Amino acid sequence: MADVWLAWLAFAVLAASPGPSTMAIMGTSLAYGREAGMRFAAGVVSGSVTWGVLSALGTAALLGQAAWTLTGLKIAGGVYFLWLAFKAGRSACQGTPVQDGTVNPRRAYLAGLALHLTNPKAVFSWTTIVVLGMPAGAPAHHTFFILAGCAVLAITINMGYAIVFSNRQVVCGYRKVKRWVDGTLAVLFTLAGVRLLTWRT
Repeated sequence: MADVWLAWLAFAVLAASPGPSTMAIMGTSLAYGREAGMRFAAGVVSGSVTWGVLSALGTAALLGQAAWTLTGLKIAGGVYFLWLAFKAGRSACQGTPVQDGTVNPRRAYLAGLALHLTNPKAVFSWTTIVVLGMPAGAPAHHTFFILAGCAVLAITINMGYAIVFSNRQVVCGYRKVKRWVDGTLAVLFTLAGVRLLTWRT
């Protein structure tokens, strides 16, 4: 079980580290509230678990051999990140006020799902996690423990971000620095998009 714990630890570090998904959860929660943030986070979790199951089934290895598939995924992810960067940059330049309304729950979920499914790095991250938890000779049922534990961690971490960043006090502070937050999101999403588009598979 030591290898399973190592896989869980690696996943927790990757999931909690600042990145496009966590920044997007933060931005959605701050702008539209807790429900939208949690819906978006649910989409991210669904995408993460999907890649986890596919990696455990060996699909990640097949994708690694199909260069055109990864190239298409890379382009789709890069374009999506640049679109998010454009929206955040436009909001920063225009000084768009915090939205007091709501966002369509289904749209929020699908946006989170799309964000994670179009990130080819998630494939390799999950492949690494599965390899860490399943060394040669490891029982097959360890795969279930790895996926179940990582799913719980994904839910806890991503939903936690949504809850924290939809807190009333945090939102009040966000209203004062929204333009700076939007500008930061624009830069981070741009870097992520460019990185994907120029990343050699």
